[in-house]
Amino acid sequence: MLIPIRIGIAGFRELREKDLPALRRTVREELKKFRDAYSHTPLEVLTSLAPGAETLCAQEALALGLRLIC
Repeated sequence: MLIPIRIGIAGFRELREKDLPALRRTVREELKKFRDAYSHTPLEVLTSLAPGAETLCAQEALALGLRLIC
C-alpha cells in the first residue's frame, strides 16, 4: 500500500477576474511539479471547496487527475 501525499489548499474567496488565468496556470504548474517529482506516490488535494482559491485549485487538481478530499 502506498502512502499518499496530501496537499492542503487555503486561500482568498474573492479573486479578481483578471488574475484568474495566471492563477490557474500557476496552480496547474505547481501541481504538475508535485505529480512529476512523486510519480510513484498518489497525490491527494485536501480542500473545503470554499468559493475562490479553493475551488480554483480543486478544478485544476481534477483536470490533472488528482484525487480530492473534501
